[in-house]
Parts: sequence; structure tokens; C-alpha cells
Amino acid sequence: MHFGVVDIYAVSAASIASVLLGYLWYSDFLFRKQWIKSMGRTPAQFSRESKKFDKCVELVLSLLTSFVMAAVFAGLLNMLQAENALGGILVGIYIWMGFVVIVLGSMVFHEGRHSDYFLITAGHRLIELMMMGAILSAMR
Repeated sequence: MHFGVVDIYAVSAASIASVLLGYLWYSDFLFRKQWIKSMGRTPAQFSRESKKFDKCVELVLSLLTSFVMAAVFAGLLNMLQAENALGGILVGIYIWMGFVVIVLGSMVFHEGRHSDYFLITAGHRLIELMMMGAILSAMR
């Protein structure tokens, strides 16, 4: 069993799409206010804290982590022989159910976070994994 050949263009496209989704998902247009509130912070507190972190560094780290995730996902799709976008979407859903929901749910429970935090964050990861799976499978 091996990862096979991973398409760098597909991985790049999936990682860029992931970062764009994240910026949209956590924007004022969608869930930013609810997400900040679910962490027990005010928008003013969050703005002060986020100013300590350089936006350029944030973008580079987001791209890097998304790229690694997409590369591993592509290898997994190769191993599972997911041949089309639907297969990639289904693998994304399985990863989400088996890993993201369990790990994130456990963290939310043990850290006493609000259920809105779980719903917003888990929703983002579900869409992200489905989108990555579709892109990676369709471009192979």
C-alpha cells in the first residue's frame, strides 16, 4: 500500500480553496461574530489579540497547513482509489465523522466551550473536507 503519485496542481488548488473558504467562513459576512461570541470574547478583545499576529504570517501558515492536509488527503484518495468528485466528497465526510467530529467534540466538551463553537468550527471543516475531496479526486 502506498500513496501513489500526488498531483501538485490538485493539491495546490485544494489548499488555496481551503484558505479562501476559511477566510469567507470566519468573515463578518458569515460566522465571525457568532464564532467570537462562542469563545467568550468580544469583537474588540479578538481584534486586539489578532493584531499581535502578523497577517502575512497567518496567510503563510494557513497555506502551509492546508497544503500538507491536501497532500495527505490526496495520498489517501489514491490509496482508496477514489476516481471522481463524489468519491472524494464521501471520503471527506468519512474523515470528518471519524476524526474531526470526535476530536473537536471531545475538546469542546472537556474545555467547556459553547456548542455554537463546535457547530461553526465543525461545519467549516465538513465543507472544507468535502471541497478538498471533490477537487483532489476530480483533478487526478
